[in-house]
Amino acid sequence: MSRASSESGWQAQTERGSPLGMAIVVWTALRCGRAPVRVLLAGIVFYYTLFSPAARRASRSFLARTQSTPVTFWQIYRHFFCFAQVTVDRLFFLSGRNGDFDVVVHGNSTIDAHIRSGRGCLLLMSHLGSFDVLRAAGRDRKDTRARVLMDRDHAKKAMALLQAVNPDMAQDIIDVEQPPAQLMLCLQEALTSGQFVGVMADRVHRSERVYRQAFMGSTVQLPEGLWQMAAALKIPVVAGFGIYQGTRAGKARYDIFFHAIADSTEVERKERKEWMQSAQRVYVDTLESMAQAYPYNWFNFYDYWKLDES
Repeated sequence: MSRASSESGWQAQTERGSPLGMAIVVWTALRCGRAPVRVLLAGIVFYYTLFSPAARRASRSFLARTQSTPVTFWQIYRHFFCFAQVTVDRLFFLSGRNGDFDVVVHGNSTIDAHIRSGRGCLLLMSHLGSFDVLRAAGRDRKDTRARVLMDRDHAKKAMALLQAVNPDMAQDIIDVEQPPAQLMLCLQEALTSGQFVGVMADRVHRSERVYRQAFMGSTVQLPEGLWQMAAALKIPVVAGFGIYQGTRAGKARYDIFFHAIADSTEVERKERKEWMQSAQRVYVDTLESMAQAYPYNWFNFYDYWKLDES
């Protein structure tokens, strides 16, 4: 186990898009609907594909790990367009316009069992697909509350959008940058009261402890802290993926997949290290399987393996 560099690859990236450009997309989406905004996105994404070489290299590098044939320009364009559509769909999820979507949930029994038990659950999310559809699905349920652990400072534009469109949902955000003791207290209160806490498990936060695992042919660094927390709090761990499947008849199709990863309820202190190693491997295998099955939903547009190789 070691620590990540002070500035991880994803944190070196800034949020793209001017305020005016974002305002135009938001206005078009909320006033005109998904069909017109898809036309607008086609031009924006084509421009981005042409003039964003770093993101283009990252897309090509990832897609090459999922197929045996050379990656084409139009596959990269499709990759970026999927990301753009999922990003715009966030507006509709935040504004409660769920009628624009056809959402199918797989593995719901996994979630139902934890809710019936009254125990909290750590929900591992990732930049594979839409985490907004997961949040929307959680808010639609009346028998539990879903919270999300997020770096408010890094995602200032996303937080501003959330405050503008749905300030109530902003209350479900737990800021990862608050003092460690305060953060752990907040998490413990949420989990012990039966709430679900979503955390991004595929990116390393600055200077946090990491573990290394083989992933899609190379070794990557992944965050260690969430596993320590899960072991200490004795809670179940579930992975959730909101996969965008395209648009048909004016509606976007999303498939939500829940996978049971591990449960630390009966794990003793002396067994935590072994439990963590086993649980980490199960999660990484699940993430790789989903990424291979739905490659255009992979939204880590930076050199995902570089930090470990360096």
